[in-house]
Amino acid sequence: MPRLVALLLVLPSLLVGCGKDANQAAEARQALKRLSVPFSREALIERLRSSDPLVVDLLLTAGLDPDEPDTNGVTPLIRFAMEGNETAVPRLLNKGADVNAQDKTGTTALMGAAGYGRTAVVRILLDHAAKVNLRGNAGETALIQATLNGHTAVVKLLLDHGADVTAKTKSGGTALQYAETKGLDFTGGEGRAEIAALLKQAGAKE
Repeated sequence: MPRLVALLLVLPSLLVGCGKDANQAAEARQALKRLSVPFSREALIERLRSSDPLVVDLLLTAGLDPDEPDTNGVTPLIRFAMEGNETAVPRLLNKGADVNAQDKTGTTALMGAAGYGRTAVVRILLDHAAKVNLRGNAGETALIQATLNGHTAVVKLLLDHGADVTAKTKSGGTALQYAETKGLDFTGGEGRAEIAALLKQAGAKE
């Protein structure tokens, strides 16, 4: 059966009304089977990346957990936040993905996006109530991650949303210390002077 026909046959009964009852889940699984789409996390990742919202809806209606992690505890939201995917991130959030989920290192979607300088995604996550001061296993925050990698625009955005400039890693490092330390082997070093000034304006003392 052609893909479009299969979708048209099943989507009306799936997407009308609220909730995902047993009948809807069963119908969605049948539709996925007709489309030869496996019921798996890998299929969800693939369809999110290729911007296939109808199949994404079928997978989630069939009962796939939008927060299902990989072996490292990385959820789809964390993965796409790191990649800066401005389509997949809001789609997952709108489907109930946990904006504050943490992987095995304690990294959240916000930390990942901040560390990679994904400004637009950072804004999306903050707009969906991401906790700006959550800490990873080493005590790092999104602000520290953005500072280490010299992402000035992200630092500004995080500060505007209440990022704690006094937060310290378990080794005792603050964002300001990282901004002012020369010779750190991180990208974006050229932006650290401006970041240091922003942190001081926000009240950082050390």
